[in-house]
Amino acid sequence: MKILLTSTSFHDTPGKHQELLKAQGFLIDTLRGPIFESDLIPIIKNYDAVICGDDEYTRKVLTLGKGGNLKYISKYGVGLDKIDLVAAKELGIPVSNCPGVNQVSVAEHVLALLLSFEKNIHTQYQTVQNGSWKRRTGNEIFGRTIGIIGLGAIGDGFSIVLYVLLVGVFGIIGSMSSALGEEIGWRGFLVPELYKTQGFTKTSLISGLIWGVWHLPILLFADYNSGTPAWFGMTCFMVLVISISFVYTWFRMKSGSLWTAVILHASHNLFIQSIFTPLTEDTGNTAYYIDEFGVVLPIIAIGFAIYFWNKRKELTAVPSTL
Repeated sequence: MKILLTSTSFHDTPGKHQELLKAQGFLIDTLRGPIFESDLIPIIKNYDAVICGDDEYTRKVLTLGKGGNLKYISKYGVGLDKIDLVAAKELGIPVSNCPGVNQVSVAEHVLALLLSFEKNIHTQYQTVQNGSWKRRTGNEIFGRTIGIIGLGAIGDGFSIVLYVLLVGVFGIIGSMSSALGEEIGWRGFLVPELYKTQGFTKTSLISGLIWGVWHLPILLFADYNSGTPAWFGMTCFMVLVISISFVYTWFRMKSGSLWTAVILHASHNLFIQSIFTPLTEDTGNTAYYIDEFGVVLPIIAIGFAIYFWNKRKELTAVPSTL
């Protein structure tokens, strides 16, 4: 089978899609699109299938292809406006697309353009290229309302990228402020004092257990749960907290700094509670797998706990900077 590959995004993006295509053993000719009608007319009859970008598959091109070997057209992307779908249907040539394949790339590009225009990066770049330094003040997007016109995967992707970026960047400051209040007690005082007499393993277990029990009142009597039964959520949470205590303790004692724990704690609270959980679609039993009260995070935390427990010999005596 002979394939014509013209999609530039397929060409330029490394990944499993290229490996999969090569593994089929097809004879593949590559051209960089978009390919115009006049360029397709002389060659289209030679190909059994096409993986295209924004090439001009007019009725004339499709008719010539059908008269030759053309059996299938696959658009590497979403838009099919450059393909005469009516003619393709009449000629019996199946046409498919790849929804979502460029979703992240386009969403990131939109975000890059937004920041560029709001910060006047493009005009500032041009003035520097011209040998001057004419400063143009930009605008802040923090606190502003951003409208996303249009529906579909690109809008969803852009809103997710923007949400993660803004919440991840600006939210970490507030999250570290609240985490610091806890960590002064946990890893600032309790862990170093326990470590002096109990060593790594017992310090991790004891501090983790106390840390978990400290949360039990809001687990049992408040709404600190993602929707699972209390016994289930409490079990997952306790396993998670005790397990990640091995990670926190290792970094605390290895670095001699409280800030390692503050950053870990703040990142956990921010990304798990404020980003990942809200962005996860509920399919019925989702709550049993996600967040601090599902089974996935405790399993991952156990793996990390084992890893850092195996590295415990790298720790020395209590650092003098404590």
